[in-house]
Amino acid sequence: MPYEFYKLLHFICLFSMISSLTIMSVSDQSKKANITYGIASSILFIAGVGLLHKSGISITTPWVLGKISIWAILSILAPIVAKRFSSFKKYAFYIFFFLIIVASYLAIFK
Repeated sequence: MPYEFYKLLHFICLFSMISSLTIMSVSDQSKKANITYGIASSILFIAGVGLLHKSGISITTPWVLGKISIWAILSILAPIVAKRFSSFKKYAFYIFFFLIIVASYLAIFK
């Protein structure tokens, strides 16, 4: 698959993750948002690895490790916080959104 395909897939899944995260943070009934979040998170990781492969960047590069760490934190903690700690959902949303901004910064400025 071409580089542009992986890049488009990565952006679509990032948008889906942010949308699902917003729904999980605002709504009490977020089963569909959790499912969408999980699927988007998985495809986001696959597309990111595809981008790395196509561009010839090693997975052990520091900015890549930072992005993978942020992805793991978001993928694991966001659904848990949304379901178990409903009183902290709005605060967690801002923290998670900040992490997304940091991950974007790492990708753009490498």
